[in-house]
Amino acid sequence: MSVSNGVLYSGQAPPGITSNADQPSESFEMLSMILFSALIGLNVLFVLCRIVFKWRTGIAKDDVFIVAAAVVGNAQTILLLTLVTKYARHGWDIPLEWIDESYLKASNTGN
Repeated sequence: MSVSNGVLYSGQAPPGITSNADQPSESFEMLSMILFSALIGLNVLFVLCRIVFKWRTGIAKDDVFIVAAAVVGNAQTILLLTLVTKYARHGWDIPLEWIDESYLKASNTGN
């Protein structure tokens, strides 16, 4: 544990790095947002192309399952993206007051 700016943190920051709960290291967060957004865009593009090209011959059961899987997959990706901002942090950027039963459950299971 360490104290920085009057806040007790759950971990000790490495030399040269200062703990900061308001502005944690944003490289992982930004990379995740870019990657997840690109993958959602590709997913939607490919599913739409499949539906458009199969529209003339008829939509089959497999197309319905593909659309359902895409919706569920994109929803999971968006949920993970929203959790990144609070739960994907280094230990030295997590104030000790955040760590309770609900935080541990959410950060380890995503619920």
